[in-house]
Amino acid sequence: MKRKAIRILIIVIAAILLIPFPVAYKDGGSHGWDAIFWRVTFFHQMMDVDGTTRVGTQITIFGDHVIIYDNTQIVPYDGTP
Repeated sequence: MKRKAIRILIIVIAAILLIPFPVAYKDGGSHGWDAIFWRVTFFHQMMDVDGTTRVGTQITIFGDHVIIYDNTQIVPYDGTP
């Protein structure tokens, strides 16, 4: 009986850490998925310098401490949404 309760507790904790929720940022169109353990962000961020835009995808774990994948780049803004 104790083992079953421990397994259920482990499954619940893993679900809390791994299940994502959608996030929309107010920076020009960026959006993504956040969980406590990991984060995926699709950037379309308008920058303050010279009309440039940050575009790309970034995947991190442990908040923003460990970047797993990052192909973001800063490009000139071309006016398309």
